[in-house]
Amino acid sequence: MPTDHDQLARELSGDLPCVGCGYNLRGLSVLASCPECGGPVRATILVRVDPLARTLRPITHPKLTWASLVLLVAGAVLASVASWWHILDMQRGHRPADLVGALIVMGVLVSAAGAVGIAALAPRPAIREWLGCLCYGPVLAVLHHWHSDGTTTATPGTHAWENLLLMLSIAGAMLLLRRQVRALAARSLLMRRGYVDRQNLLVMAVVAGLGALGDAIRMIGVAIGPPDGDALDFAGMIAVTLTSALLTLGFVGTLVDVVRLRGAIVSPPLAMEDLLGD
Repeated sequence: MPTDHDQLARELSGDLPCVGCGYNLRGLSVLASCPECGGPVRATILVRVDPLARTLRPITHPKLTWASLVLLVAGAVLASVASWWHILDMQRGHRPADLVGALIVMGVLVSAAGAVGIAALAPRPAIREWLGCLCYGPVLAVLHHWHSDGTTTATPGTHAWENLLLMLSIAGAMLLLRRQVRALAARSLLMRRGYVDRQNLLVMAVVAGLGALGDAIRMIGVAIGPPDGDALDFAGMIAVTLTSALLTLGFVGTLVDVVRLRGAIVSPPLAMEDLLGD
């Protein structure tokens, strides 16, 4: 009857890249060390093998799912960065280039396409995700109205209600798409164990909500009028600026997370049975 030591000493019959150097540990004992870097095979198993591999729901179209996730976040990054470009042009007294406005709209459309892909490829009824896709409608409507007015973002003291709608739509999209994004992130063993930090969409949605609150404060300040309303208008402007900056950083961080998730989404999780041939 095989002992526990005999079970551990079994050779790996499946491919297992060393976590230290990438050397294929196939054929080595579980108790051995990597011949290239000397790292214990057991350490690689702890990092590479997912104990939930047999229980995770298979992804029907893994590459399309990951591509949709990339579009969702990359589009948001593009629109956010282009918006800051537009603001800097206005601060310097320059007329914003048409290219900047086009990049903002393009970013929103790309992100919307990613959201549609995530909703369409969701393994369960995705009513919430489809509602998240609808949140892009008000964003595009606001951008169209600003463009028809000769602007692509809210200028100081004007369009505060439109910026309020914009922030609420962004918050709504993140809250409604959050369930599916979290399910995909949970496929990463490193993220589940907390070895890799990830952006929290709930926190980002709250930040967008605080930005909407800043716009509401600005609207109150404008309604009161100077001089008392000037302080509220200034406080609201500071809140909107800070939350917009935090959202941009959050989108960039989320894009980094999505790149890290590629292997967990595109490749099926590795089980111990795959390595030992059980």
